[in-house]
Amino acid sequence: MLLALAAEASAADMLEQDTGLIFSEKFGTLRLVGVYNYEKDFPGDGVGLSYRSDGIKLDAYVYDKKAKNIPSGVHSVQLNAQFSAIESEIADSAMKQNLVGFRTVNAKSQVKFSGVPYLHVSYSYFFDGHQKYSRLFLTCYKKQFIKFRATYDSSIAQQAEHIVIAFITMISNQMAERS
Repeated sequence: MLLALAAEASAADMLEQDTGLIFSEKFGTLRLVGVYNYEKDFPGDGVGLSYRSDGIKLDAYVYDKKAKNIPSGVHSVQLNAQFSAIESEIADSAMKQNLVGFRTVNAKSQVKFSGVPYLHVSYSYFFDGHQKYSRLFLTCYKKQFIKFRATYDSSIAQQAEHIVIAFITMISNQMAERS
């Protein structure tokens, strides 16, 4: 679950060792601003990568929750249980933060990027007087959960959607090529 510098990519790109996925330091307007090794203190929580751009937050996580033999795809019991747990955490967090107008925009569904299936849900809420959108994507690859969480202001929704989808597609291309 450790990240290392990727030899075949730019010196600042990160290689997630369990999956072989390469996370770029820069992608379009997104910049990698943090890499977190949660595994060290919380076994099963893996690694997280935080990307930021004007008005866009995109976080990627690779972890296994100490589960063994998680099958790839979106139909496993483990993946669906993890997705439900994340949905509950998001709803609980929204209540604790008193997020105004928090609601599910698109309920649990399946989407594909480069042929890789993900479970997906999206939310909206108001924060500091601005409407925000938040999207969650979850799949499994090489016995690891791969999670993306994107949040952005509604005023840049079209631009943000393009960037977020392109980033997830870039990672999904790697999965599709190596499967």
